[in-house]
Amino acid sequence: MSNANDRELINLILSGNSHAADLFVERFSRFVFCVLKRDFRLSQEDAEDIFQQVWLRLWEGDYRRLRHWQGSGSFVPYLGIIVRNLAADHFRSHPSARNRSGESESEKGDDAGPEPGCNEINPEKLAALEERRRMVRKASASLSQRDQELLQRRYFRQQSYAEIAADMDMTVNNVGVALSRAEARLGEILHSRDPDLFPYK
Repeated sequence: MSNANDRELINLILSGNSHAADLFVERFSRFVFCVLKRDFRLSQEDAEDIFQQVWLRLWEGDYRRLRHWQGSGSFVPYLGIIVRNLAADHFRSHPSARNRSGESESEKGDDAGPEPGCNEINPEKLAALEERRRMVRKASASLSQRDQELLQRRYFRQQSYAEIAADMDMTVNNVGVALSRAEARLGEILHSRDPDLFPYK
C-alpha cells in the first residue's frame, strides 16, 4: 500500500481504509508543514494549528474534497491550494497573526515539492504531530456526533459562538457550556490513552 500512487491511495481512503488515511497523512505531512512555515512564515503554534485543520478539511463531508480531485498525477498542487486557503482564512480570523517579514510569500515558488529551506523541519517533531493527530481523530470518534460537530466548528472552522449557535439552533450561552463539556470529555479520553502526551487536570 505504501507504494500506491496518489490516486490509488485516495481510492483506498474513499473505500474506508483507515490505514490508507494514515499513510496519506505521512506522505503529505512534510509538504503541508513546509508550505505553512516557508510560504507564510507562521509561528510554530499557528502552523501546528493549521496543520491539524488541513486533514479535517480533507476528511469532512465524506471526503468531499478528495472526491473532487480529478487528477491522475501528483496530488500536491491541489493540496497546496487547500493549505494556502486555510492559511489565508487564519490570517483573516486572527488579524494579529503576522509572518516575520510582514507579508505573505504565498506567491513564491510552486507546488512541485519542498524547497531546500524546508530541511529545517524536524522529522521527529513532524512524526509527533502526526501521532497526535491520529490520537485526536480516534478519540474524537468516541464522542457524540453533537460534541464532534461543536469542536470542529469552534476549533477547525474557527466559528464564533454566535455562528455556532445560529447553525446548530442553540443559544450562545448553551454553546459555551456544551463546548466546555465536549472539551472535558475529549481531554479525559486522550489523557486516559496517553497521560504524558495529553496531561489533563
